Amino acid sequence: MRELLKRIKELIEKKEISKDAYRPLIALLCDEVAKVKGTKLRSPNKNIFATGDERLQNERTNHDLYKDHPEYGLMPAAQVLRDRLYEWLKNYYIGFVSDFALSSPNMIDVTISCLLHPKICSDTPESDKKEFIKQMDRLEDIGIELCEGPGEHDFLILATEQNVTVLKALLKEFKAKGIQLRTWSTANGKHIIRELSCRIPVSGFPAKVRREKDIYKLSDQLNPDEFALLQKYMKDLLSARMVNTEDLEPVCSDLELYACTDLCDLFGIETELSKAVHEQHADERMKNQAAYELSKEIGQNMTPDMIQRGYKTLHERIDKIANERFGMDIFEFSVQEHAVFCKLGYPVMHEPDPAAVAQFDVYHDGYENAYYANEHNMQLLQDKAAECGARIQEMCVKPIARNGLCIGNIRITFDTLTNI
Repeated sequence: MRELLKRIKELIEKKEISKDAYRPLIALLCDEVAKVKGTKLRSPNKNIFATGDERLQNERTNHDLYKDHPEYGLMPAAQVLRDRLYEWLKNYYIGFVSDFALSSPNMIDVTISCLLHPKICSDTPESDKKEFIKQMDRLEDIGIELCEGPGEHDFLILATEQNVTVLKALLKEFKAKGIQLRTWSTANGKHIIRELSCRIPVSGFPAKVRREKDIYKLSDQLNPDEFALLQKYMKDLLSARMVNTEDLEPVCSDLELYACTDLCDLFGIETELSKAVHEQHADERMKNQAAYELSKEIGQNMTPDMIQRGYKTLHERIDKIANERFGMDIFEFSVQEHAVFCKLGYPVMHEPDPAAVAQFDVYHDGYENAYYANEHNMQLLQDKAAECGARIQEMCVKPIARNGLCIGNIRITFDTLTNI
């Protein structure tokens, strides 16, 4: 196998672009890897990852319910709206979306981090570098003043009055409100726009933007994108082979099989290894694709009125759960494309609920109602969250004078609405 790797490395160093020069070597390499590692992949950990069956069943449930109960279409709608913003940013690349959440019945809170750099992971790396240059030229054409960023290919947006004016004009397309800019001074004394935040009405998102992209024609020679991918896949293969620790060996073995399969796909050849890997994932891929298509259909069919009604209904339903199961009120509530986030806290000047007292060790001084942070209460909160399909992300524990510790608030996440 070392000899095969050496010969492929020599071809890459010579910048050989003929696919026929690589194909027999790649086929032999895959056969050698299959002899040593076999062709069977590890099954994903079902405790961590939802299976294709689970995703598809969840989307079928949402699809059956969303027209009469629009709250089931909120997360798909958030995904579709975010995708539209992504498409717009490909034309006017002023940064990347770091936060996107439906935080009121008809408004989306958006935060854009204004560090500009080419894509890190892509199937078309060389094309993306050219596209990035065009994007930077387009920004300068509309009057955006840029400066070099911390990385070799990074750019930053200067905090000038002209840039602020241009950015606000661009965001008018979304009817953006409450535009705020966070500025920063770099080490070399440049004053730059580090972050942009605003609120966009659900009705303000334009239709999906069509974008032309240069695509290389199919050929018997490697184009720049394919040659870059060849280098990446070989690097992935060699990196996986270098790890010999017992606990990481199963993972690295899978990475070797994936790298070999990627090489076969790149050169359009089928080996016993690549065929086996594709067959092991074929059913899961089909179900995930079907789930994706259902989710996309739901999101595209959600109107602003349905989003508003769904948001109010879901807020009321979770508020009821928070009161009845946790004795808390909702302090923060937002819907993102993959989850619903809530921050629950204790109401002020609120008499403790007798049912809550019976279930929890409750502290009450006439001003605040809170659970003691003991092991019993911690486990009860976790169990009650799980009953309604939620995960507790954070628990705030704070001291109360003369009475030890209490749980100040909790942050929970609903990944699916089917159990609420």
